[in-house]
Amino acid sequence: GVGACKGRWPVHPLYQVLRACDAWEGEHGRAPGAADLASVEAVAAKLETTEGGAPGAIARPLLADFLEGCAPGGGGYALAQGPVCAVVGGVVANAVIRTISRQGAPLANWFFYGAGDGLGLVEVLAG
Repeated sequence: GVGACKGRWPVHPLYQVLRACDAWEGEHGRAPGAADLASVEAVAAKLETTEGGAPGAIARPLLADFLEGCAPGGGGYALAQGPVCAVVGGVVANAVIRTISRQGAPLANWFFYGAGDGLGLVEVLAG
C-alpha cells in the first residue's frame, strides 16, 4: 500500500498513480479519463488515508499528466507509442534471453519507462 512503501527503497511514483486509477476503475467499472481527474484524486486521497501514507504521497501532477495523456480518451502520448514499444520490447527480449540462458536475473514484476527522460526502472513489488 501507500504507507507500506515508507522506509523501503524509493518506489516509482507511477506505481502509486496506477494503484489509484485501478481503485477508481474498481469502483466505477471503467477506466478513468481526463474528465475524471477530480474523482480519481479523491480516491488517491482515500488510499493515502486508509493505507497510512502521507498526504500527497500519490503525486497529483503525475496523476493529472497520466490521465490527460495515457488513459483512454487522452491522446497526448499517442505519437510516442512506437519508440516506447521498441524500448520495452528490447528490455523484455533481454529478460527472456537471460531466463533461457540462466545468466542473470530476469525481470520480476514491474518495469517503468519514462519517455521524457528515457530511463527505465525495474521495481520488485511483492504482494
